[in-house]
Amino acid sequence: MNRFFRMALLIVLSFILLVPLAANAAEDKKEQEPEYAKWGKIALQAVKEKYPDWKETDFLFKEKSKTEEGNVQHTFNVKLSKGETTKELEVKVIHNPSTGQPVLVKIKELS
Repeated sequence: MNRFFRMALLIVLSFILLVPLAANAAEDKKEQEPEYAKWGKIALQAVKEKYPDWKETDFLFKEKSKTEEGNVQHTFNVKLSKGETTKELEVKVIHNPSTGQPVLVKIKELS
C-alpha cells in the first residue's frame, strides 16, 4: 500500500509541475511570432482569392512603414506558379494601428 501511495503521489506531482510548464511553452511560442505574421496571413488570403488556381512558391516580408494618413503598411513579396508560368507580386496590407483592423490590401504584379 505504501508503494502504491508513493507512485500515485509521484504521478499527481508530475501533473502539477508539467501542466504549467506546457502552458508557459505555448505562451512563449505565441510571443515569438513576428508582429507582421497577422498581416502576412491577410496578404496571402487576398492573393489566394485573386489567384485561386495559382500555387504560392515563395513569401517574403519586405518592410513596415507608415502612410501619410498615420496607418501602418506591411509590404510582402509573393511568388506564384501555375504550370510553367510564374508571377511575382507585391502585396501591401494597410491597417489602422489604433483599431488593429485592416484598411486596404493592394496587390501589384511585378512580373
